[in-house]
Amino acid sequence: MLRWLLPAVLAVAYGDWKCTFQEQNRCIINVSAQVSGPLVFDGNVLVTHQAAVRSETSFSIQATGNVTVEQGSSLHAKGDLLINASTIHLVGSSTSATGSLTIVSRAVYKGGAVDSRGASEQALVEAARFRDAEADPGILVIDSALQGGNVQLNCNQSKICLQGANNVTVTDPSQSMQLNGKFISADCSNSTLASARIIIVAQADVLLDAAIPGYKTSDGKGGEKPSQLDVTTQGRMLIGSQSFTWKLKRLHASADTLVVASSSRIQTVGYSTCKHTSDSAGPRDRCFPAWSTWPGSWPESVDDPYVTFDLVLLGRSSLNLSSHAMISAASSLLCVADGGLHLADHNVLDASGRGCGAGTGRAPGNTVQSSPGGPYLAGGGTHLGEGGYGGSFDTHTVEPNPSTIQQPAYDRYNRLFLPTEGASGGAAGQLGPDTWNTADIAQAASSSGGGLIWLSASSTSGIVTFGSWVALKAEGLPGGATKHVSGGGAGGQILIFATKITTDEEAPLLSVAGGTGACSATENVLSGGGGGGFVGLNWTATSPFPSHGELVVDVSGGVMGNDGSGQNCSWVVPNARGLIETFGRAGQAMPLQGCSAGYSGLFCDPCPAGYWSQGGLGICQACRNKPPNGNYTKAAWPSADCPYSCGVGVPNQKSNPGCLDPMAYALSFFGGPKGVLAIVLAVITSAAVLLWRRRKSGGGLSRPLLTFDGVAGSSSYSLRGQSRVDSGSRQSGSFSNCWASWFWRYCSRRSGSDGPDGQRVVQSPSEFQMAQEQLPFHTYRVYFQGENAGDSVWFLKPQVPAAVEDIVIKDKWEQLARMVNAAASISKLQRRAEGVLRYIYPPAAPLFTRFCRCKRARALLQIVREFSEAERFWIPIRQAGGELHVRFGCNQKATLAYLDFFDFSRSPMDFAPVNLRKEAWVIPVHGQGSFEEPYEVDMSDPVLQRLEHTVHGPTAILSVLSTFNRIARRVFKDELHSSDHDDPLQQLHEKVEQCASQCGLGGFVQVLAIWQMDRCRGNDASGRVEAASVARSTDPQDNSFMDLVIEPQEVSRERLPSHSPRRRELRLCLVFTEFSILASASSSESFGSFSTSSKVLTTPITPQALNEILRSSAVVVGEDSANPVLPDSGCGLGLKRPLLRLGYSSSDQTAARTLVSLICFLAFDLLAFCLICGILFKTSMVAGMVWVFLPPLAQPLALVVGILFLLMEEPELGRLFAGLEVLGMWNAAVSLVVLIWLLFLDSLVFDILAMGIVSFVKGTLFAAAAAHVSQLEADRDLSSMDTPQNEFVERLFSMRDEEDPRPTSADEVGTSAAAMSFNFNTLDELSATRASDSHPASTQSIRSLHSPRSFSKPQVQMPSPF
Repeated sequence: MLRWLLPAVLAVAYGDWKCTFQEQNRCIINVSAQVSGPLVFDGNVLVTHQAAVRSETSFSIQATGNVTVEQGSSLHAKGDLLINASTIHLVGSSTSATGSLTIVSRAVYKGGAVDSRGASEQALVEAARFRDAEADPGILVIDSALQGGNVQLNCNQSKICLQGANNVTVTDPSQSMQLNGKFISADCSNSTLASARIIIVAQADVLLDAAIPGYKTSDGKGGEKPSQLDVTTQGRMLIGSQSFTWKLKRLHASADTLVVASSSRIQTVGYSTCKHTSDSAGPRDRCFPAWSTWPGSWPESVDDPYVTFDLVLLGRSSLNLSSHAMISAASSLLCVADGGLHLADHNVLDASGRGCGAGTGRAPGNTVQSSPGGPYLAGGGTHLGEGGYGGSFDTHTVEPNPSTIQQPAYDRYNRLFLPTEGASGGAAGQLGPDTWNTADIAQAASSSGGGLIWLSASSTSGIVTFGSWVALKAEGLPGGATKHVSGGGAGGQILIFATKITTDEEAPLLSVAGGTGACSATENVLSGGGGGGFVGLNWTATSPFPSHGELVVDVSGGVMGNDGSGQNCSWVVPNARGLIETFGRAGQAMPLQGCSAGYSGLFCDPCPAGYWSQGGLGICQACRNKPPNGNYTKAAWPSADCPYSCGVGVPNQKSNPGCLDPMAYALSFFGGPKGVLAIVLAVITSAAVLLWRRRKSGGGLSRPLLTFDGVAGSSSYSLRGQSRVDSGSRQSGSFSNCWASWFWRYCSRRSGSDGPDGQRVVQSPSEFQMAQEQLPFHTYRVYFQGENAGDSVWFLKPQVPAAVEDIVIKDKWEQLARMVNAAASISKLQRRAEGVLRYIYPPAAPLFTRFCRCKRARALLQIVREFSEAERFWIPIRQAGGELHVRFGCNQKATLAYLDFFDFSRSPMDFAPVNLRKEAWVIPVHGQGSFEEPYEVDMSDPVLQRLEHTVHGPTAILSVLSTFNRIARRVFKDELHSSDHDDPLQQLHEKVEQCASQCGLGGFVQVLAIWQMDRCRGNDASGRVEAASVARSTDPQDNSFMDLVIEPQEVSRERLPSHSPRRRELRLCLVFTEFSILASASSSESFGSFSTSSKVLTTPITPQALNEILRSSAVVVGEDSANPVLPDSGCGLGLKRPLLRLGYSSSDQTAARTLVSLICFLAFDLLAFCLICGILFKTSMVAGMVWVFLPPLAQPLALVVGILFLLMEEPELGRLFAGLEVLGMWNAAVSLVVLIWLLFLDSLVFDILAMGIVSFVKGTLFAAAAAHVSQLEADRDLSSMDTPQNEFVERLFSMRDEEDPRPTSADEVGTSAAAMSFNFNTLDELSATRASDSHPASTQSIRSLHSPRSFSKPQVQMPSPF
């Protein structure tokens, strides 16, 4: 019966557990009890007063209310223990189970909302405290111990809170500790979590600040093993302990916002990267793995067969390491999906020595015995950089052994794989001979290779931020010299995937340096240093990268370390030649995806100037294509052909790849010494041929090498038969007088050339001149006003001139004047076209205006011809038989127009010489007072041939005309209006007066400037007459008609149109008459005895008419405001004036010297044009086109025209050539501006000097061309005279100035009013002198009055004109 009693008692004792004491719906257990089965109570359960509740089996406490275990009470089950209640508080108690310990809370968090925006450590702590104050946790453990085979704390809708000194232990190494809750907090506590694996899952926040010491094996032997910690939450997480160092086997933590606590220490153990035998395939980022957002979900594993991470920190939004936090792992991955990865100040991520151990890895160092019986040598580990050689040394040498290292499986990184395998360790050598044993080789603390650090923030908003003094280290450990002299371990790898990197003031350190070697002074052995590792950056942004921070990257190999006593090996090992072979080679730092061409390095930085890169993973390589004196100019160059410049003083590199100096470049451009010699010989030959031609012609007007002479013909109008005989266009010497073929046709002709015997040969007249055979019938010439230009059109006065008023009908004359004036008008379009050409292409403006002038002249020629043929034009009494005729004429350039009257009723036998005592011959100059249209007298005019038939002879007349032309061509139009530019006028006065005196024409020649009124302003055709002499003598006895300066007088003004401006213009004239007769006429004739018609400028003109012009002009002195001077519109001098002065001054030199200078400078200009053309076209097509075509073809045309000018010696070609050369100076300036605008500044100094030299040469060419033109025109004038008189004029111009001193500046001083007055006292004195010829002792002679200066040169005996 007793045997049945014991089971019955046991059944009662171990049956369902019943609450024995209840109070206010609360079950109170305050005594120890042996229980079995569950305790189910509808209410609260309180275990207190050190009650010990034990069970030999499993039991549970299940309550609808709260369960509280306090005051030293304990719950212990030899089976499983389950506590299930609304809230569970374990305070100062002990809860343990041999099996599973499960605590489940059904509490629901009812606190207020918590700000979840903060991502800092402080924000998380404050949020946890706020929740504690708002509501009680579902599971609260305070100063309690929890122990079980496995431990589970579940509070899915509320908080699990561990406060105080708690101890949660899992005794079964195969089981785990799991904490599941909405909020989990173990902050600011001394709690200890001991388990082989700890799993924490939360829906919101996790604060884990607890000791994790590891676990013990089931047999209890040995020390604690590191735990594996897995923590995840969809909210925020704060992990790490400021009080304890976590030594973990593995750590995987994932959260939306993950923060590692400040000053925390997290360390994993083991060598996880060394177990793989291959590297990761391709530069694939491990972050971010797939991760669902439902509570309790885990991200997928980041491990694969190629790489295993023993520390993984994943943040969906951000990952922050607080200041002074330190993480050490063999392979760590810190990853952010869409946000920033922030490493605060003094953070350390360390994987040094966490790769492969000594003697292990893919390419560890080798242990080699140096010689039989000798010591063992240890090489360094090899990774991306080779390890150093182990070797031996003595007091003077180091002998490295190449067999102590292994070649790496990969030489350098390529994009086919990532070097994620642990770096190899150094060789584990043995000290001393014959004692080496493979069993002694073990994985030692020294000589290990570096591990792996992987940072990732590669989203579009991803950024990796480094604070100050941040260090990422994956270095190899140094070799040891205690028992074994081992080599240094190789450096590991650091990989960063990011879009942007920012750093603080102190740049972070990324070090994968190899470990140092070791040495032994006793055995004289030296181990090699480890090779450098790998630092790779992968960027989501395109290369080159927009921005990055500054990083200090160390991929160096290991050098010498210490011996066993801690002394540096440099004190033991000599610094011999083989020492550097024991150092590890540098590793590699570069981007993972490769760089664009021209970029290289870790951040794909641009290669500096002088280096290039083909992109990808290549490094910057040195350029080697520049010459020795070149300078590389551009960075980030993608090929070996790097751009360079040659300096500012030489041509641009594009045209001068050898960076030659200017002289050497020019020499090579023209074919070297042989080419330059050929050019010099060609120039010398050309000069010799031209000089020979000039010498053969006697030094005068040479016959051109090329001519365009056509078949001689005539186009004369038969005045007597009223019929036109046209046998071809008249030719004008070298060029025809109209536009022809590819060039232009001149409106000019050569006046003559030397015949076979030196006789004058008169060529065919132009279409605008009368025939020479008509000269005996010529009676009068009536001159037009104006110059046939835009501001001074031709104008025929409607008043009938006195010379022809008895032969023409007044009404018909007025009709002719209206028609002629209408045809001579210039349209606004033509004026604008001339103005545009004058500004954009000045050399073409004179050609265009000359063409238009000739066109208007032909129209006038036709109009006058028709009137001449009409019988109604002439007074009937003189028209019988058609003896009277009028013909329009003008000079070859159509600037001076006139009407020639003929009386064919005369007999040629009645032709009589000109009597200058009875009539005055006024010869107006033609031209416009510019370089292109100079003032001159047409010596080919047949009317001048009649003037030659005077008592003075043709030679004297032609000498004066030639002298006048030579000086008048140098007078500018504005110099007629102003006394500022007085030198040419002074010279004109002196030379004409000097020539006239020595030719016997003293007192018979005067140079006058005659005022002409605007066509709408009055009836006067002539007004003011101004002496050409600018220097006024202060001696009252030294007066002559050279000093006459007279203002215009308006005798009878018509009513003027309101729209017409009132202007005046000057015409320079050469007047032949006996001026004493003019003085007599001034005293004997009444002032008003002449009609207004007598004041029309005609040739010949009576002295009385000329005198009336002088007197009537003197009445309106000072009316400048009412009679404005016609402005100078045609000169356009500017830069030309000083160059012309230079050219005219050099024209007094010998013709040969001028010709040689012109040839040499033209050759230099041609060479310079070709040289600069080649330079510019090679430098820039735009600059080359500007050089040639802006202004259009200025320089090529200048060269072509210049060569033609030298060959043909046509003055008009010379003037065009000079104008093109001046235009070429602007061409050089525009080209220089274009080069500067195109930023070709590397050769700026050379460009400025080259363009300056070109401009100087062109200016000199202009002056030389002007001098040669002056000489050619002077030769042409002199060719009209006999040889003795020709030489006389030349000697006249060669007289020295000291023999003919000019007045001082004081003599030239005079007011404007005095210069504008007519000296009537002179006329009176001349009249008195002529009346008192019988008293020579008391009065001056007429010749002395007209010759203010006497010359010491002997008089030249002139030949008789008859």
